[in-house]
Amino acid sequence: MPPNTGIVHQVNLEYLSRVIFDADRNGVRSAYPDTVVGTDSHTTMINGLGVLGWGVGGIEAEAAMLGQAVTMLIPNVIGFKLTGSLKEGTTATDLVLTVTEMLILDTSVKILYPAILVLALYFLFAGHNRPGGGFVSGLMVGAALSLRFVSGGAEAVRSTFRLSSHMILGLGLALSATVALMPVLLGGSILEHGELEYDLPIFHHVKLTSTFAFDLGVALVVIGLVLMAFAAFGDGRVGDPGDEDDGSDDRLPKVRIRR
Repeated sequence: MPPNTGIVHQVNLEYLSRVIFDADRNGVRSAYPDTVVGTDSHTTMINGLGVLGWGVGGIEAEAAMLGQAVTMLIPNVIGFKLTGSLKEGTTATDLVLTVTEMLILDTSVKILYPAILVLALYFLFAGHNRPGGGFVSGLMVGAALSLRFVSGGAEAVRSTFRLSSHMILGLGLALSATVALMPVLLGGSILEHGELEYDLPIFHHVKLTSTFAFDLGVALVVIGLVLMAFAAFGDGRVGDPGDEDDGSDDRLPKVRIRR
């Protein structure tokens, strides 16, 4: 490259990039994006113009110069549709940091949400011989739903359950009340529990108690109340159409994530 021409990614931007290539394959004309790899930290800025750019190390760059293929893990592609415009006093850095925050939150929820649900099941199954097992399990599910609400809004929470919050609450009340009052009908005292013990081939000695059904009902009650609370809050998701005030910084354009 001649001296005083500019750094590599700048020359690629101003003189070399075609942005879109086209080719005839099996009689079908196809279009595919231009690509570039570079060791400069600004290489990836070319993505803003539709050229797929990767920042790589020296070995990968030398391999590309010699015509060798550069192998890498392809990340999940997430597209952001930005509408509106930046208000006065807001910089492009503010927008980038907002998008980055959304990406980090979305990834964190993907990891933590199933982990919290598994922990909730543990409290439900392991804690039914102790007071509060179902209540703690319901609170854990509520915590997981809170993460879904922060990440995806009320719609993400609603899509988690096929049943409405009122139906889940009603099922929980009916189940817990039935288990609590059934001993009275059988001549016992309220909340008196029964036990059934089995010897199973794989699980060996298994003991089932009626308190598990009671705790399950309590958990459903808590989950139903949490869902009703989120329904009352409404949908605060950034970028949903029709939102008058979603609590976000109104200096930034609305953002919608497309996968």
